[in-house]
Amino acid sequence: MNNSNNVYYLKQIDYNKNAIYEKLKDLDIFQIIKPGMTVLLKPNFIKESHQYKKNSWIQIITNGSILYATTKVVIEHLKNSGKIIIADGPDFGANINKITKLTDIESIYSLCKKNNIIFEFIDLRDNYLKIIGEIKIYKKNLPGDPDGSVIFNIKKENSEFFGHKNFNMKYWGADLDIDEVNRAHNGVDNLYKVSKSVLNSDVFINLPKLKTHKKAGITCSLKNLVGINTYRNFLPHHTQGFPENGGDQFPQKSKKSDIEQKYVTFIKTKILPIPILNLLFIPIKKITRRYFGDTREVIRSGNWYGNDTIWRTILDLNKIIMYGDDNGILHDKPIRHYISIIDGIVGGEGQGPLSAEPINSNCIIAGVNPLAVDCVCAKIMGFDYKKIPSLKNGFKIKNYPISNFQFNDINVLSDIKKFNNKLLDIDIQDTHKFTPHFGWKDHIELES
Repeated sequence: MNNSNNVYYLKQIDYNKNAIYEKLKDLDIFQIIKPGMTVLLKPNFIKESHQYKKNSWIQIITNGSILYATTKVVIEHLKNSGKIIIADGPDFGANINKITKLTDIESIYSLCKKNNIIFEFIDLRDNYLKIIGEIKIYKKNLPGDPDGSVIFNIKKENSEFFGHKNFNMKYWGADLDIDEVNRAHNGVDNLYKVSKSVLNSDVFINLPKLKTHKKAGITCSLKNLVGINTYRNFLPHHTQGFPENGGDQFPQKSKKSDIEQKYVTFIKTKILPIPILNLLFIPIKKITRRYFGDTREVIRSGNWYGNDTIWRTILDLNKIIMYGDDNGILHDKPIRHYISIIDGIVGGEGQGPLSAEPINSNCIIAGVNPLAVDCVCAKIMGFDYKKIPSLKNGFKIKNYPISNFQFNDINVLSDIKKFNNKLLDIDIQDTHKFTPHFGWKDHIELES
């Protein structure tokens, strides 16, 4: 973790891959890469487009120019000997072929081939789900990680879920099997199924977007690790219920939200798991949405600042990438080289992650510690790190910490004079004013 409190903030106004390369090539964060290593690049490839605007994508996924420029720098350090992997586990319903075309993965393959570097692209998902009108119609098995996956069990106080389990309320994961995610997180055991290719890499390069998130506040380095999982239903996203009974599904209990909670639980556990009923349920959902309200307007499913679940998942995953080996064991000291490079040239604001709108944030943010990098991201977005649970609690981890510093120790190294300072001392007036997700609005913003 040496110098891990230093974070680069670089001005970059467009996706010219040669200009991006020039910004990155002399950064000391790449000095850890040596000939013969396997370097894994993990972008944010969540979905091929905005959820409701099929031709809008630049603010949704990591841009191919960032990937290309980073690959070029890595190749120079590998010196004609080594391997580069680009891998991610996108949303269940993402079209990976469209994503690879948008990001021109073929050009990266050609660049590696030209320089005698082995290249591999991996879709880490175990399966693909066909989704119509937000209803999952069928499941298709995918090859997944050719090296397989590893089950981690972060037991008791080693997990951020320790002491959180409320046996009256259940966790919701990424799929319909609510019992499965609660078996995986039962108050003692905490299971995660992680890509073995990720764990076998010598250097892990995280390449997220600078973007808002409905459940986590922001989705940058820390949150981007959701994509290293080959099976996402082990990941608690929110907790059933209301704050008064230990849940965070809704911000408050009302007659309508109480009915919705019971209705949603019944539909998802009893109706939707039966394939033949899925298509029949699409018109019913349209009717019920009129009564309960559209998710773009109503806070539900933990999509608000009171989500007390997802940050625990996020921090556990970051412990794994830092301390975990390919046998599912957490070591006493960090065992993996780590770099984070944020695509903030065009960021995403508002209803992120899938419905974010583009904002010209004109920057690349990079470092070797995800917590330090994300604290810089938060401030640049105009957000208070103390109001983002994964950041605030990231500094409080007792077992398997992900930083050996505090917020006030973070230094920003920049090609812009006013940003070349302690993060604490950067003027709020010089930051961007990202619009947060409406479930976080008027709660997450910095106060001038």
